[in-house]
Amino acid sequence: MSEATASHGAKTGTKSWEYGRPRLLRLPQVLDRVGVARSTLFRLIERGEFPPGVLVAPRCRAWPESAVDAFIRERIQAADAEREQA
Repeated sequence: MSEATASHGAKTGTKSWEYGRPRLLRLPQVLDRVGVARSTLFRLIERGEFPPGVLVAPRCRAWPESAVDAFIRERIQAADAEREQA
């Protein structure tokens, strides 16, 4: 194992997920990243506008980081397109 990957990148300051490993985010992390209230997030899920996440244990839901990032990118792109049309 190279020095860069030993101890999940402790020597280089990188984390294991920076090597392409999928990462799950719990609700507080999702709310912080997306910047909405809990009720708004669940309303978006009900409308099919936000991924429902995955059940990782009974009463424990998490969201793939890639899905959250894709949602954020899509919202930014939509806002940019709307601005260009105005």
